Amino acid sequence: MFKLLTVLILFALGTSSCIWAQSASQLEAQLGKGDKKKRKNWGLSLSSTTVSSVKELDAYGSTLNTSLSTTFRYKTPYFNTRFFIAADKDLVGAREDRLTSAFFEISKTVGALTNSDIITIFQGRYNFAVNQDRRFDQSYQGGLTAGLLVIGKLPHPDYQLIFITRAVKNFHEYKIDRNFNKNTSLSNSNTAILSYSPFNKWEFSAYASFVSYWNYDGDVKDSYYTLGQSVSYIPSPKYNFSLGHESGGFTYGHYGNNLDLSLLDTNSSTIYGTLTLNF
Repeated sequence: MFKLLTVLILFALGTSSCIWAQSASQLEAQLGKGDKKKRKNWGLSLSSTTVSSVKELDAYGSTLNTSLSTTFRYKTPYFNTRFFIAADKDLVGAREDRLTSAFFEISKTVGALTNSDIITIFQGRYNFAVNQDRRFDQSYQGGLTAGLLVIGKLPHPDYQLIFITRAVKNFHEYKIDRNFNKNTSLSNSNTAILSYSPFNKWEFSAYASFVSYWNYDGDVKDSYYTLGQSVSYIPSPKYNFSLGHESGGFTYGHYGNNLDLSLLDTNSSTIYGTLTLNF
């Protein structure tokens, strides 16, 4: 069976981006692509992720937090829908807990771009303004996302290649935030994932993501990258566990002059673990 693979892309809505990789079984459960005999029109996924920087906990800039997310899906005769909401809590420092993101999504296979080797899915989202800091500091009022998820077969059956592109239009009451920085009007993210499944219950992934931001004047604000690797253990489609590593930062360095990518950087690297339950 041609398994599907995805990543749960959780771009931080502020000044950085972050990815938690998921396995093929997770996407199958979320999109209702599991066993046809047991396939349902609805489903629920619960996910818990803990992220830590590789620095000492008492070092400057060190982070440790945990997040919880819920995804509810419902399949109609014409398209699939999903509602996603996530919250996190700092485990060091202020130990603040907050809602981070929420969206309602409609997705549908693009027939003209789908064949026996490639599946293309259109995803349209409305992003809710649930983060209190963004509402207060940036006068954020929500946004719209449109994107394509492309899953391709490779000659070797143990490998899969995935590409995700998304464009986001944000809405703000004002064009500048409370610190007199220009708010982000538009952003574009492009992500590529290579998955390898040599064993029945194990998957290994490597991924790279690049995101650019534009302000309301049409000027490029920033460009960020994320590089990551993960391993997933999937004893059952109903639950799985992933461990991973990420590093990232400014694509062209702090001065924007030269390409500056680093696979291992103690200043920006994080490690994470994710447990997902599917119903």
